[in-house]
Amino acid sequence: MLRKLTTLLDVSISYLMGESESEPPNFSAEALRDAPPSKTRRVPVVSWARAGVGGNFHDLADQIEEYLDSETHDPNAYALIIEGDSMMPKFEPGDRIVFEPNRQPQNGDVVVARLFENGHVYFKLFHLFGGTNEMVRLTSFNPAYPPLEYPRSKFRFIHPMHSLVRRWRK
Repeated sequence: MLRKLTTLLDVSISYLMGESESEPPNFSAEALRDAPPSKTRRVPVVSWARAGVGGNFHDLADQIEEYLDSETHDPNAYALIIEGDSMMPKFEPGDRIVFEPNRQPQNGDVVVARLFENGHVYFKLFHLFGGTNEMVRLTSFNPAYPPLEYPRSKFRFIHPMHSLVRRWRK
């Protein structure tokens, strides 16, 4: 990777490693135009998730006519529009979040999680706990919202976040 990067940028490895005192390269418009394309794909925005009190997610299959470009490698990736204020100040209402359903969430990941029983969906921070990690704690950035705790078996799905696209509301 380092060799490819040095070729693309037309610099030495020592320059990239900070071992060289030479001047940084002057990238021309032609060099940037000829750079390899990024590996993005179109991801559908399928619904919304409430950052706060759980909302019902019954319309997940009904796609909104919106797509985002994302660098995710998950072929089943999708995006949701965030509503509510429990994840402020890091996430704002109207943000679009890309999720990867084929990746297992890790402690500290931001996730979308849906309960089996009532269909409520939460956009929160994920933490496993308990002797055999059988419990899930969902927490917010906004301290006004207390943590939620459920047995892991109560969830229909828990999908980790891949990326954020911020959309400013008008």
